[in-house]
Amino acid sequence: GSGSENRNCSKLLRTIQERNKEMAMKRYKLTICLLTVGATLIALPGRSAETKNNLPGDDIKEKYALVYSTDFEEGAHEWEPMDKENWSIVKSDEGQIYRLGSRSTYEPMVKSPRSRSVLKDIVVSDFVFEVKVKSRDKEDGAHQDMIVFFGYRGPTKFYYVHFGMKTDEKSNQIHLVNDEPRRPISKHTSKENPGTNWDDNWHQVKVIRKGALIQVFFDDMAKPCMSVEDETFLSGGFGIGSFNNFGDWDDVKIWGGE
Repeated sequence: GSGSENRNCSKLLRTIQERNKEMAMKRYKLTICLLTVGATLIALPGRSAETKNNLPGDDIKEKYALVYSTDFEEGAHEWEPMDKENWSIVKSDEGQIYRLGSRSTYEPMVKSPRSRSVLKDIVVSDFVFEVKVKSRDKEDGAHQDMIVFFGYRGPTKFYYVHFGMKTDEKSNQIHLVNDEPRRPISKHTSKENPGTNWDDNWHQVKVIRKGALIQVFFDDMAKPCMSVEDETFLSGGFGIGSFNNFGDWDDVKIWGGE
């Protein structure tokens, strides 16, 4: 009678509900699968140019580890100045910074920058070296400068980038020091890069080394302001400083490997 019909209806209803649950689970699994495939396609190398604008050096950052980073909030214990009395940690509105406070009395063995603080125990070949810098010396005219060192093998073997107000054979160049007085090796002209326009603001510096190719960037991280190919020192350490002037440093980061 009616009791048998009710049981049949209840059984049919449970069957329909179970099938609906199965279909919902299948739709859920299909959705997850499609999302996973889509994320994989977006991440493929061939699609990277469509999803983001790569800057020079990003390939090195992806390939190698961040081997060093500091904002100087814990001091400058990893750094070794040639003239310790001129370097100090200073509190500022941006937090602690590393300050080269005055012109150095250090006399290098060959003609090369006087003020330098060298990072200890970090030696790489290919690299990206980034740092913020501010010049505080306004009395040196065309050759007012701040400097970054790389490929550092010792006091008379290294490269340095001289960010000077005016480009000439001594200023605003990539230089090589190899047991003899420094010499410019970069390939830009004064028309292409007339000089580094120092003011009272912080500026971003980036140096990239990839094999023999060396590229230098100042504020514009997409377009190099200096470049050269040179294989004299294919690996080495890092430093910061100045030839004759003084200023502040912050936010050092180095990616690199052998």
